Amino acid sequence: MGGGASKGAKKPAQGSDKLKEASEAALAGKLAVAQKIFKEIDTNKDGKLSKDEILAAVKKFGKDVKSVWTATHIAETIAFYDRDKDGELDLQEFLECIKELNMRTAVTAEAAVENPEVKKNTEVYAKYKDEATGEFLFKHIAKLIREINDEETLWEGDAFGAAVKAEHAKATGSEDRKANVTLEGFLSWYPGFMELQVHAVIKQREAEQLKRAQVNAVPKMR
Repeated sequence: MGGGASKGAKKPAQGSDKLKEASEAALAGKLAVAQKIFKEIDTNKDGKLSKDEILAAVKKFGKDVKSVWTATHIAETIAFYDRDKDGELDLQEFLECIKELNMRTAVTAEAAVENPEVKKNTEVYAKYKDEATGEFLFKHIAKLIREINDEETLWEGDAFGAAVKAEHAKATGSEDRKANVTLEGFLSWYPGFMELQVHAVIKQREAEQLKRAQVNAVPKMR
């Protein structure tokens, strides 16, 4: 009996690593690793994950994850990435959801003082929020993304409006354009947005430009 209890005590750390492994694998494009973990979480083996299955996995896989990924947070993120609105996530939807959940963290005001990166992001929030009301609405997200786009040209035409709508929904957990982005919501959303939607795209574009330059530099055989 004692040996069983000891093994059980180690499960949270192992499970926590497993969820992190799934999100990191998804970010790195290692689909086989993420798919294996998906199948482990899919307890009824129907090829999809329900909210209850994900909540059970979070509960089983570590207190550190549970403290950050609250039931409400998970439900909102699942609802956003549930493209076909059947209340469950297929593998592709799971990969997108797990990346988003991993990027988001609940950050306190005290942490903002101690963490330079969080402090910097808090200043970004203060820069764009409404000075009179303190609100951070759809139009403020749009202004922030527009200024980034003016420098980097990441979205053109209708893609810009779609990006603003999608990012506002991620930051608020709601598709209501009137929803307010709280400071905590902003600090959870902004790092992931900058990493996945801005820096990653810029790096990919630069890599493609370098590759084209290298091809053009190769002398053509006559």
